[in-house]
Amino acid sequence: MNQLAFVVKLFFKEGLYQPINLGNPAPINMLELAKETIELTQSKSQVEMRPLPGDDPKQREPMIEKAEKILGWKPVVDRRSGLIKTIEYFKSTLN
Repeated sequence: MNQLAFVVKLFFKEGLYQPINLGNPAPINMLELAKETIELTQSKSQVEMRPLPGDDPKQREPMIEKAEKILGWKPVVDRRSGLIKTIEYFKSTLN
């Protein structure tokens, strides 16, 4: 089943009224993600550090157990490959 089919399955799931993470469970912090995105886009952007809200998690690590259990879903693309595909898509769409 392709990834879009899982989103459609989630949309039509009866009795489901809770968030379901569809992210990659590999932990990363926002500074690492920002640097990786800048590198992959070959941007000249600079990371600007600002105070975090008190409830902001220091490390992102989506819990995907619900998606695995309820939808039979798990990621098939690692973060870096997904970022590259996303960047390529937007470059082709915006040009």
